[in-house]
Amino acid sequence: MLLSFGVSMRFDGCAGTLAVLSVMEFESPKRRVEALSFEQAARVVDLDLAAGRHSLALGQALQFELTVRQVDVIGKWTTAGSDEGGIVSRGRRWGGGLLWSHVSPGFVVSKVTTKTAATGEW
Repeated sequence: MLLSFGVSMRFDGCAGTLAVLSVMEFESPKRRVEALSFEQAARVVDLDLAAGRHSLALGQALQFELTVRQVDVIGKWTTAGSDEGGIVSRGRRWGGGLLWSHVSPGFVVSKVTTKTAATGEW
């Protein structure tokens, strides 16, 4: 995407680099063998709280405790639909993250995850 932008802006070297990269093949990375520990996650949460970044602390805690991907907690930019809500900017919509509507009155979180497209309940 970055190189395509550079080509459209006629930046030197972008067209050639994009052409070379488009024919290259890369080996898929190996599967992860380590996971974030509780102590590491707690440290990130503590640092965020100390810096006054409460939303980041909550997001990290939820991601660790629910064992979901970051995108399942905070969401991502997608193409905006005409009838969809959320934050819309420049033809894109921020969505897909956790909402209060995913939390039942008994505080059970139920959400479709991005990895398996299955509904998880925590």
